Amino acid sequence: MKKNSVFISIFFFQKVYNAPEIYNSKMGYNRLADMWSAGIVLFAALSGSLPYDEKSYSRAREIVRDKNTLFANPRWTRVSKEAIDLLSKQLLVIQVDARGKPSVS
Repeated sequence: MKKNSVFISIFFFQKVYNAPEIYNSKMGYNRLADMWSAGIVLFAALSGSLPYDEKSYSRAREIVRDKNTLFANPRWTRVSKEAIDLLSKQLLVIQVDARGKPSVS
């Protein structure tokens, strides 16, 4: 087995990166699920941690809806409002059909 295939099998299928609708609806996978995953990666890059872990995955929707708690870590004070808005208003959005749409400010 190649090293790359080991990496994929270990990291690719972690629930933390998968959008909630993949497991909880008939929609399954689509490009909007990728936007959720990109949001998780961006969140981790900006904060140094994931918004939730494997153990709390079943509460992902609840955790992401609570923006005050989601961005409570003092690290977020050094992150631009635009980056936080991108995460909270376009990428980590529970309502699938609203994900990725520009918000009106």
